[in-house]
Amino acid sequence: MLLAEIINYAKSINLEILELEVRTDNIPAIHLYKKFGFKEYGLYENFFKIDHKYYDGTLMLLVLN
Repeated sequence: MLLAEIINYAKSINLEILELEVRTDNIPAIHLYKKFGFKEYGLYENFFKIDHKYYDGTLMLLVLN
């Protein structure tokens, strides 16, 4: 529900693109973002650092126009 509100707000202020980064191993989040129309656009190696361990990140974009 929060993501839908963010998308609606972005549209209301005439943003053209929403961008987010998600860990590549966070499959449930990636599926959720895809349901809202986000597309995988790029890969960031060692983008997230959690507890002294690095994880890759996926760049996702949603075109709003």
